[in-house]
Amino acid sequence: MQAIQVTHYNRQHWVALNDVPEPTVGPTDILVEVQAAGVNLNDVRFATGVVAPILPTKLPFTLGSEVAGTVLKVGADVTTFSVGQAVYARLPHAQMGAFAERVAVAADCWAPIPAGLTFEQAAAVPSAALAAYQALTEELSLKTGDQLFLPHGADGFGLFAIPFAHKLGIRVTTSASSQAVTSLKALGAERVLDDRTTDFATELHDFDAVIDTQGRNAIPAELKILRRHGTLVSLAALPNWKFACQQDYSLPRRLIFGAAGLNLTLQAHRQHKQYRFMLVHADGSQLRHISDWIANLHLTPTVAATYSLEQTQAALDQVATRQTTGKVVITR
Repeated sequence: MQAIQVTHYNRQHWVALNDVPEPTVGPTDILVEVQAAGVNLNDVRFATGVVAPILPTKLPFTLGSEVAGTVLKVGADVTTFSVGQAVYARLPHAQMGAFAERVAVAADCWAPIPAGLTFEQAAAVPSAALAAYQALTEELSLKTGDQLFLPHGADGFGLFAIPFAHKLGIRVTTSASSQAVTSLKALGAERVLDDRTTDFATELHDFDAVIDTQGRNAIPAELKILRRHGTLVSLAALPNWKFACQQDYSLPRRLIFGAAGLNLTLQAHRQHKQYRFMLVHADGSQLRHISDWIANLHLTPTVAATYSLEQTQAALDQVATRQTTGKVVITR
């Protein structure tokens, strides 16, 4: 079968369309014919090698972590899925391979596609939705009425984080362009700041939590608006010692990541606040729960552009510009 592979790390995130062996289906796996695969900035980062220190991957490897498709075969021990079923998943970091004709991973990574979504729309869900769900339910301990700030909420992450937080009774403030105010309030945002005219760091204070998607340069301002003992969870800045311990990394790697994130950890500590770094992980059970929320909340992700497997390089190029509103998707 054919697959998009990273054969060597390079600044231009070049990839190759290669013939690769058919996936092996273990007793707890399902084999899925890929109908659509979401393209993320992390795919660009994997191709350049930027994330290799955090998630080392043996070259060559097949790219892609978000997938929607049709079950072709189920392992001998699998009872939760059947041939022909439409499913989607966020693949484990160690088993990437969504940019391919077929993929086989453990059944517990998958969930049925939410009713009413196309394969392309479903492929736009797993990474952002799981990141939002895990940040809210695993990394943060917020209760009804607590205040959460999400910078630049009009992105794919905000589409899920805002309504999920609202559903949990959390008061959400976000920032965006003035054109996005109505849509973000419809998702559940209590307040939307115009990020072109308002400095949130001077406007906001005493927030219980921030979920950072902007990276380390934004951390000082985001820490500033937190109350004493508030928590900042970052999806985009630097890993630290606590993260490395949670991942059960070896002592040398813990020391490396402890040093990398030390400045951010100390900034937070000096203000009596917490800095946490997280990586989204595959979880089919959580994805099933998310599917119910998507249906109940009537959420529909926006697909900005579709490309064939042969056009994956162009898809990565588009995502790398960070200028696209909506999801870029590889389709059959």
